[in-house]
Amino acid sequence: MVDGQKQIDARRVQLAGKIDTLFGTRAYLKNNYLDRAVGAQVGIGANSREETLYRIYEKDAAGQALGKV
Repeated sequence: MVDGQKQIDARRVQLAGKIDTLFGTRAYLKNNYLDRAVGAQVGIGANSREETLYRIYEKDAAGQALGKV
């Protein structure tokens, strides 16, 4: 579980807030289990890209981390 969470955290950093590709059907996500896990953690029950837009704030106005979610 620890190794899996490290992969999820690294993918979130890599995406740099561009998480709109993490939501949709299994076919849309092409069974990319890492992206599906990230999507589940940052927006469980989220709608697909065509349905909505979500903003995730991880830093304050000074660029400091808000804290681990």
